[in-house]
Amino acid sequence: MVSGWLPAMDLVGTAAFALSGPLVAMRKRLDLFGLVVLALTTALGGGILRALILGNTPPEAFRSPLSLVVALAAASAALFLPRGPEGGKGLFLLCDAVGLGAFTVEGALVCLRLGQTSAVPVLFMACLTGVGGGMIRDLLVREIPFVLRREVYATASLAGGGLFLLLLPLTGEVAAAFLAFGSVVALRLSSLALGLRLPMARRLLRRGFPS
Repeated sequence: MVSGWLPAMDLVGTAAFALSGPLVAMRKRLDLFGLVVLALTTALGGGILRALILGNTPPEAFRSPLSLVVALAAASAALFLPRGPEGGKGLFLLCDAVGLGAFTVEGALVCLRLGQTSAVPVLFMACLTGVGGGMIRDLLVREIPFVLRREVYATASLAGGGLFLLLLPLTGEVAAAFLAFGSVVALRLSSLALGLRLPMARRLLRRGFPS
């Protein structure tokens, strides 16, 4: 179990992602059980995947009930939030961006504290923790995950993880973490506001290959 202020970052990401799950569930007209499933998988999925890959088992979500309680509380709160004319799309994107930023930083920090200090595993775990829960959420409702679209999503997470590693020896852990968190959220939201998208790969045109 990690100590210090890191659990606060985990709870921010848990609450934000747990809010995004029910907003998708209501848009898809799922029942109450489906709403809870989306809330929990979105909030806890990335951290569980990270823990299994790093061998940090059982995952923190299974060792402490706090994350589960926060996720359920956030899911319940989502039922009473005003969603607006677009079904809460703006709130969903905001919550998803905050969760992405918080879990990106948490993934990098946990990886470092478990002894994985080289850049490749840290960046991989930062990105996996950030996008994992949302990816599971989208697959469950039969949508293409943000990470596989032209969205600035996984790239925002990787940029935040890289910034964290660059700032860590210069500013210390706390400042680097919060600056990286802010950069992920700002990059994700600004890309949405400005309509920025990643370039599309050229199609492979082959005879008989379905379009």
